[in-house]
Amino acid sequence: MATGQVTEETRDQISPCPGQPDEIRQMRERGSYHPRTYYHRNPDIRRLMDTFVSGLFCPDEPGRFRWIYEAVLDRGDPYFHLADLIR
Repeated sequence: MATGQVTEETRDQISPCPGQPDEIRQMRERGSYHPRTYYHRNPDIRRLMDTFVSGLFCPDEPGRFRWIYEAVLDRGDPYFHLADLIR
């Protein structure tokens, strides 16, 4: 399986699956989107996000893509990227 590919088994672990504007709006209003929950519950998402801090993409500059990891997991992911991965 390719990094970032979500299996049917892991797709069913997190609900609801956003994708429609109403779903995103409701998640935003309820404050129910927590990127770290997706990270901890889904091994495919965790593996994907961990690659940003692993140095895999840029071995000579291991922290170069840490900002992506931090923006998604530590700063609230305002674009619901991780939720989109399980659609």
